[in-house]
Amino acid sequence: AVINNFLKKAINAGCKYAILETTSQAIDQYRIWGLEFDILVFSNISHDHIEYHGTKEKYVDAKLKLFKDNPQATAIINIDDPQAPKFLNAKNKRQIFYSVKKPVDHGLVARKILEIPTGSIFTTVYGGNQTTIDLQIPGMFNISNALAAIAIGIASGIPFEKIKLGLENVSGVPGRMERMKVTPKQDFEVIVDYAHNADSLKNVYETIRQSLAKRGGKIIAVLGATGRRDKSKRPIMGALAGKFSDLVVVTNEDPYDEDPQAIIDQVAAGVLKGRKGKWRLNTNYWKILDRHEAISKAISMAKRGDIVIITGKGAEEVMAVGENQFEPFSDRRVVKYELAKRFNMPISEE
Repeated sequence: AVINNFLKKAINAGCKYAILETTSQAIDQYRIWGLEFDILVFSNISHDHIEYHGTKEKYVDAKLKLFKDNPQATAIINIDDPQAPKFLNAKNKRQIFYSVKKPVDHGLVARKILEIPTGSIFTTVYGGNQTTIDLQIPGMFNISNALAAIAIGIASGIPFEKIKLGLENVSGVPGRMERMKVTPKQDFEVIVDYAHNADSLKNVYETIRQSLAKRGGKIIAVLGATGRRDKSKRPIMGALAGKFSDLVVVTNEDPYDEDPQAIIDQVAAGVLKGRKGKWRLNTNYWKILDRHEAISKAISMAKRGDIVIITGKGAEEVMAVGENQFEPFSDRRVVKYELAKRFNMPISEE
């Protein structure tokens, strides 16, 4: 009812399009019951929400139900994901495939990909037409996301010239691979990203490692794991941080009603497993309960050419510290504060 009421208000306000990020829980709990979708997008299946569904198969089935319940919809499918064949078999009225890895007949593909630290340049191929896109958001995974957006535009009948213009005018999304800089004197990078599961974390780390491959510099990672979520992913995420990073700070991240120190210990155990060679606590990796202090520590260690990557919360403005208890907290604000302090600049109260 909440979504239906919101959409009714949107229609009354003159809105013509609504894009819903539809969770597997929402599908399973019939929270979108009664809605007919015109376009459906399958981007990928990650490690999220398995604790709710019990198994990965049930998780996939919940997502798949949306496609089967809307046969009239155009299905946009990322065929780079191993689960794609199941969504292809849903047999929606129209299907548009997209890929950054595979040749796709009658689909949308990205070719001639050039990745740079601030974004990428690539050529889209669809229906015999080729268009070059200059995307101002870095990462191969964002090229895939851009293809999904392009496919939505195609399915909606939007001219390709307008799609290209729209994408190229997107300079970034708050809390998504967002570069934080307060002064030209800052000779290292600080990036804030929402990555909060193993798949998204791997994508972010790979993108950053690739950007450092030619110029050198260290990766300093700040991460944690959410409480009341799949506990098995905590050491996996820690292992990824250990594998890709040179220094790691494990900290608190929305513990809800769990013991935050216990969560930190589980992530930190993974850090040691992911790293080849012996790491020492408080030398190569740190366990810092206070998230502000953890971010401060990471920024204080950064030197010329390094990248500090802070993951887990993105642009969120609160920290979940109890069953229904939230406290104000923003990674982005903390970063601005600590950078201003390091470079002796006026500290904003924002």
